[in-house]
Amino acid sequence: MRIALGALALSWLGCASAARTADAKVAKFSALAAKHGGVIKLDSRLYDELTATPRDYSLTVALTALGPQFKCAPCRVFDGEQRMLARSWLKRPDSDKHFFASLDFPDGQDIFRRLGLQTAPTIRLFHPTEGSRASAKEPTQYEFNRAGPTAEPFAAFVRQHTGLDVQFRRPPNYMAIGLSLAVLVGGSALAYVFRSILYVLLTGRVVWAFGTIFAVLLFTSGHMWNQIRTPPFIGVGPGNTPALIASGFQSQYGVETNIIMVMYGVLAFSFYTLAVTVPSMKDAGRQRLAGYTWTGILVVAMGALTGIFRAKQPGYPFYFIFK
Repeated sequence: MRIALGALALSWLGCASAARTADAKVAKFSALAAKHGGVIKLDSRLYDELTATPRDYSLTVALTALGPQFKCAPCRVFDGEQRMLARSWLKRPDSDKHFFASLDFPDGQDIFRRLGLQTAPTIRLFHPTEGSRASAKEPTQYEFNRAGPTAEPFAAFVRQHTGLDVQFRRPPNYMAIGLSLAVLVGGSALAYVFRSILYVLLTGRVVWAFGTIFAVLLFTSGHMWNQIRTPPFIGVGPGNTPALIASGFQSQYGVETNIIMVMYGVLAFSFYTLAVTVPSMKDAGRQRLAGYTWTGILVVAMGALTGIFRAKQPGYPFYFIFK
């Protein structure tokens, strides 16, 4: 009887000690979250401690590369969005049931190697291993490429996989609102003062034609991709020589966009000249010369464009003029 009571007492003391340890762990990470504005800044040791089992809380860890040398624009965008979400979650009374954390590459290179990560950002959600929300599932990965870097889909992801009421309401950007109003008022005043000039511009077919052609050439050459990915304007080739064309169809340099834009413009103007201007010429000799000239320009421009495509993807059989 005494042995049974002793064992029961030891078991109770062990459970109480484990509970105190778990409470101390939660208190520690709650303090770190409050100190860093909702997102716990991790290093390799804290990562292992926060993700260690058993745990009665869930957590999301964003593995990022925020340094300017990494050129990871999505990392920087997501970092700001996650901080807004984490600050709003920190105000909740049950904020110790889920933690937001971030591990940057320079602070946890061994963790990146251990996980076999080659890209960033990567966001993983770790489920509780004990308590009412316990789950035996492996960490769930956030589909960053599909959902995007903004806080709203990320909050929905956390809410879906944790069962917690994680909500996000984007705070109003008063500076942007004030600036927009100022631009609207100033623009309206300028439009009223210069209304006669604006009328000529807005009703001129030539202005609209050139504006439309410029926009088409700009966007078909990859300008929007540059705005999203912010690639370098020019690359470095063998022997530190300037590289104008990036290899592969998934990347490009800023100068490459301008080159492609000019090539498309030359091709489009050649087609237009051969289809409209040359047939309307009255002088047969000039018409013949113009036809030969613009046909030659068209062939050379098309060959140069094909050569650029082949330089980007040597394995594909692009053959026109330049091999």
